[in-house]
Amino acid sequence: MIHYILTHSLRNKLPIMIIYQRGQEIKQRKIQVIKIHETTILAYCYTQRGIRSFKREGILSAQMIEGIKDQWPYSPQHPLELNKEHHYIF
Repeated sequence: MIHYILTHSLRNKLPIMIIYQRGQEIKQRKIQVIKIHETTILAYCYTQRGIRSFKREGILSAQMIEGIKDQWPYSPQHPLELNKEHHYIF
């Protein structure tokens, strides 16, 4: 189910909520998936206001946000490029 929701976010450019564990910390994040890799997810994190990488094994749950209207904050007409460190080049 988590994979389905991550893919839904990617395909539809919609934010989702995840519960994420990093070490002993468990946090909730509002993200929008940019790219799905085998072991990581690259996403825009609304909480941290930037591009972040999440280990797939650390994502404990994911859910769609009902009635959400805000979408990816960057227009698809102005694509962004990633450098080697997964930072966007404007």
